[in-house]
Amino acid sequence: LDVCRSGARLPRRSRSRPPVMSNMVGDPTSAFRAGCVVQVAPVCLRHDGRAIVAGLARAHRRLLHHPNGKLDLQSDAGGRAGAMFLHHLSVAAERLCCEVADRSYRKSFAKNYQLLFPDTKRNYRTDVLEACIEQQDSFFVNGAQYRLTDQIHELGAALRLAWHGLGRCLGREHEDLGEVVAAMAALDVAWARFEHRYILELMGIEEEARGILAAASALERRLRREEREYGRASRKG
Repeated sequence: LDVCRSGARLPRRSRSRPPVMSNMVGDPTSAFRAGCVVQVAPVCLRHDGRAIVAGLARAHRRLLHHPNGKLDLQSDAGGRAGAMFLHHLSVAAERLCCEVADRSYRKSFAKNYQLLFPDTKRNYRTDVLEACIEQQDSFFVNGAQYRLTDQIHELGAALRLAWHGLGRCLGREHEDLGEVVAAMAALDVAWARFEHRYILELMGIEEEARGILAAASALERRLRREEREYGRASRKG
C-alpha cells in the first residue's frame, strides 16, 4: 500500500484475492495514496444553475468504464477522470446550495484519519467511491484475513444506487435542475453513511491486527526467556 501525503486511496481489491494491507498496522494512513481528491476553490453562489448542471454532465461523460460497464477508478486515466468529476460534483453542490450531510462523525476517527478528513465538508474521494464500486469484502493484514460486515455491504449498495441515480439524471439530453439537485443530495447522504461505517471498520481491523501482533510479540519474548532459563538450567545440570 502506498503512503499518501496530500490525499488518500483505500486498498484496491484484487481479482484473485482480497486486498493485502500488511502495511496498515501501525500506520493507518498507509491505506491511502495521493491523487484521489481535487481541492475545491472558494466559489460564489451567484451562478446559472442549468449551466452548472451542464458542466457537471460533461464531466460525468468523461468518466471511464471497463468493458463490462463498471466504473474505472483503478487506471491512472480512470482515477484522474473520477477525481475530476468528484471535484465538479463538490463545486456544483456548493454553488447550487445543496445541503451537506452531517459529517460530525469524523471527530471520532483516529488521528491519522482525521488528518485525511480534517473537517465536515464533503471531501469526496475516489478511494471511498472505489471501495463501494468494487464491493470490497475483506482484507489481508499480516497474513490474516478480516471481513467487512453486512452493514457495510448494505450501505455500499445504497451508495451505488444513489450514484447510478445521479448518472441517469446527468445522462439525459436535457437535464432537469430539480431532479439533479435532489439526486446530488441523495448521493451526499448515502456517501456520508458509507464513508462513516467504512472508516470505522478499517479502524477496527487495524486495532485487532495490532492486538494480534502485540500478543505474538509477547509470546515470542516469553519463549526466548524460557529458552534462556532452560539453557542456564542445563549448564548447571
